[in-house]
Amino acid sequence: MPKRGSDIPSMGAEMRKFWTVSFTTLLTLAFLVVGNPAAQAFGGEVLGCGYPGSSWSPNQCYGVGGNPVQFAPHYLSGTYSYQWTIKYSNGTPITNTCTGPYQGCISSGCTSTSSTCTIMTLDAIHDKTYIATLQLTQAGQSRTIQASALVSPQPF
Repeated sequence: MPKRGSDIPSMGAEMRKFWTVSFTTLLTLAFLVVGNPAAQAFGGEVLGCGYPGSSWSPNQCYGVGGNPVQFAPHYLSGTYSYQWTIKYSNGTPITNTCTGPYQGCISSGCTSTSSTCTIMTLDAIHDKTYIATLQLTQAGQSRTIQASALVSPQPF
């Protein structure tokens, strides 16, 4: 009669290896078929803005006319498409692209693939407000966020 463990190879270690490899393969296939349940926190995004020499501010920023202002969302998670709308406070949209020393125009970004939108503000005689509305779309869900930039003729 053979001695246990010396003459008969143990099947326990081989079975554990078989089940580990099988489970790992099955789990990998499941992620490929179902997809990765991404850690997306859709709904926590905030639109804000900033001027040269200032930091990003959520929801509203303040600056001096004749300077660029950049709108940008923060707290993004994952991949988005963007739909930007920039308007004066009276509702008039800003759609023209800066092609020279113009003001009240889009200087960069503001596209469906751009996470920023920079405009050149008008020299202000009176306070002027620019409103950015951004529709974010991710995995078939959409959310709209908004921020404003208050432009003054004098530094704040």
